[in-house]
Amino acid sequence: MLSFTKAMFKKVLLLSSHDVRWQLILLYILSVLLVFAGGIIFAMTTNHNLTSETQFTDLALAQAIAQETQSAVQRPRQAVQYLANQPGVLAADPVQMTALFQTVEQTNADYNLVYRLDQDGVMVFHYPAGVRSTVGENFAYRQYFQQAQTSQIPFVSVGRTSPTTDKPVVTVVMPLWDEAGQSLGIVGINLELHALSQTLSNVVLQQKAKPHLNITLIDPQGDILASLEPTLLLQNFEMVFPHLTPSVFPLTTGNRVELDVNGQEHLLSYASVAETDWSVVVSRPTSVAFATLDRFQSGFLWLMVFYLGLGIFSWVILSRQVIKPLQSITAYIQGRQLEPPPRHNPAHPLALYASRSGQIGQLSQSVIDTEQVITARLDELTTLLETSAAVTSSLDVNTVLNTILVQVEHILKVDKSAIAIYDESSQRFTINVSRGLSRDYIERTFLSHSRVRLAWQAVERNEPIHLIDLERDEQPEQVAPGALAEGVRAIAVIPLKTLHAPLAVLAVYKTQPYTFSQREINLLSSFANHAAMALENAALYGQSDIRFKEQTRRLEALVHSLGDGLVLEDLTGSIHYVNRWMSDFTNLPIDAIKRGSIADLINHLYDQAITTKSSEPSHQPELDLPGNELLFAVPHANRIRFLHAEIFQVTDYEQLTIGQGLLLQDITKNYELDRMKSLLISTVSHELRTPLASIKGYASTLLADDVEWDQAEQREFLEIISHESDRLNRLVNDLLDMSRLEAGRLQLAPVPCDLAEVVARAVPQVYPAPHERLRLDLPADLPPIHADPQRLEVVVRNLIENAVKYTEQDTPITISAQVNNGTVIVQVSDQGPGIPGTDHQRIFDPFFRVEDGLTRQPGLGLGLAICQGFIQAQSGKIWLEPQSQGTCIAFSLPVEVGG
Repeated sequence: MLSFTKAMFKKVLLLSSHDVRWQLILLYILSVLLVFAGGIIFAMTTNHNLTSETQFTDLALAQAIAQETQSAVQRPRQAVQYLANQPGVLAADPVQMTALFQTVEQTNADYNLVYRLDQDGVMVFHYPAGVRSTVGENFAYRQYFQQAQTSQIPFVSVGRTSPTTDKPVVTVVMPLWDEAGQSLGIVGINLELHALSQTLSNVVLQQKAKPHLNITLIDPQGDILASLEPTLLLQNFEMVFPHLTPSVFPLTTGNRVELDVNGQEHLLSYASVAETDWSVVVSRPTSVAFATLDRFQSGFLWLMVFYLGLGIFSWVILSRQVIKPLQSITAYIQGRQLEPPPRHNPAHPLALYASRSGQIGQLSQSVIDTEQVITARLDELTTLLETSAAVTSSLDVNTVLNTILVQVEHILKVDKSAIAIYDESSQRFTINVSRGLSRDYIERTFLSHSRVRLAWQAVERNEPIHLIDLERDEQPEQVAPGALAEGVRAIAVIPLKTLHAPLAVLAVYKTQPYTFSQREINLLSSFANHAAMALENAALYGQSDIRFKEQTRRLEALVHSLGDGLVLEDLTGSIHYVNRWMSDFTNLPIDAIKRGSIADLINHLYDQAITTKSSEPSHQPELDLPGNELLFAVPHANRIRFLHAEIFQVTDYEQLTIGQGLLLQDITKNYELDRMKSLLISTVSHELRTPLASIKGYASTLLADDVEWDQAEQREFLEIISHESDRLNRLVNDLLDMSRLEAGRLQLAPVPCDLAEVVARAVPQVYPAPHERLRLDLPADLPPIHADPQRLEVVVRNLIENAVKYTEQDTPITISAQVNNGTVIVQVSDQGPGIPGTDHQRIFDPFFRVEDGLTRQPGLGLGLAICQGFIQAQSGKIWLEPQSQGTCIAFSLPVEVGG
């Protein structure tokens, strides 16, 4: 079956590639599929929009009710806050509470009860008395009383039946506290749930356009606080929608479809009530909510059926009226050669079809016209190819231009033609080559300084210009006097687009009024481009020697600008070329180098070098054997510069040796990079292995079966493991921070920072701990710093750790700060041995560490490098402060604006 399907598919593709009928069938099927796909997408989009609109409308109603409910709860919250500030309520005075509670209760008919519980949860007083008095009863078991022990603000309890009034209520509770922070109990107002239900009923009456609408108010446990059915109060919402699991409560904001107890689908739209955990749920049967959607889907289905029937009917008409005639015309064209008879010859095979009205007749006539146009285009292309051959075969400009004019007259059937070139000395156009123009017209009338003439206008506009009839031209000044006497009636001028050659134009003339078509203008532009190419070739040929000399000078400048030293000498040992880098590397003037040889230059480098390495076994390389490589370490600006020297042969285009050269490269950065890589591998392996060994050792000890450790020893081992893990974490963080700094990916979040707080957070993280050695000298009025607090904390911690590591245990470490010119300058100083003067410029380099005799301090050598990166990234500076004893690292950061 699969093979049969593939064979049929290939057959259909083959037929469609040759038969327009099958092409149209496939196109029709594709259009039907696209329309159906578009219709389905439209239906899906419309369904989605209608569903979203319905859900949005119900959700908006739920949110509006939630806001109204929040307003209703806000009034008793304000009332309990007011009561909590009254001395009589705080003192639990029954006389004052009677007046206060009566006033509050009478302000709102929804208030069911106002009461006061003491600190033990015992009812002290309530108003009104209710069904029965509960004064003296203990309500400490109530959830709202237990919640009040940890709250300072008013809140709303869950729903319940009040034992005092025997009505379903929620309580707005305000905890009471004395000035010492001791609980004095609570004051509460019971809000009757029947009043909230009445509010929901009023909303339903207002929503007349929405039948079967139901609104419910539920608490976080799903208990119903307000409903259109009073019997459901304080019942769980699962009684109405049993498929709702307790995990979905509390409901926040959204829509969902659920089954009720009768198995009917309902659209639930719910919104949370602010400042409470309540939710308002608006529900409607989906059959009512999405009734419009169902009608739309039915109408869309009928529309698709109608479109399919219309398409089949259209296809039958198209097949009879268009496809069959097209097949007949196609079969005829495929059997004919491209040699059509004249256009209006009645004997033409397509004349019968061309005489028909409508598109079939137009198509047949188009075939006849196209044959004639193709023949003309072939003639034009042949002429252009001949013109191109003439341009590339000769450097005689006048001969080439004359050939171009001959071809122009042949193709366009013009009567006269000329090519004029702008003469810089006379500042006017001069006719260099012409055909059909008299000498008198050329010498006396065409040449002019006036910029209103056609030649100037064509050049300035950079587009072709033509006049249809000179006798009727409204601007005769555009044409040179004598043009009419020359017999010219129509003129076209085409600018030549040249870059190096002077300005030029191609002009053609007709002795009768004539309108040049766009095709003819395009042909003239093509001939003009060929003429411009001939002029450009001549101009470039004349400028080639100048360009060669200019390129030679540029090449010499390029070699001088290389970052490598270069010396070239001939076979006699005479130096012919030295660039400025060789002079810089060897500390010799260029003239002095030219007076010697490459061997003298190598010997000079040997005299300066501290160490030398050669690719040859001998210490002194054989300079007459090119290919030797040397490595020199020479002093330069108080540092060591590493130079790589290579001697190479210089050959000509026939690979014959004509001399030798010396290339000197500064590889100091590469050398330092290799050294840093080796140092990084060695340091990281050592620094990671030490804490890992400790972790492994103590972990193995704790896991040993033959020894039992008491709790104190186990804690000691675990603390060591935790400390070593923190040490590993700091090492990895240092490497990551250094990587971000070098990659430029450090992310900062600058905020106003209090330096004292940053130091207080950094000190506990320092290891080893400085203890009493750390002394702070921070002014009390120190303004905030504009910096990233996390990065600043790392800087302070690293500087303190360096001071602790490299000083004795009894020496002080001081952190001081001062304000100077809008910046805060922080100094971390110690009384240790200090940093040698030779290392002052390198202490901020990555992986650099000052060696302290035979004692090797732990660390990767990244602390100061990270400090420098963090400070500079925050528009600050960091430096080594000179002092007679110890070390002082200082950094500055900008003061927070307005701080």
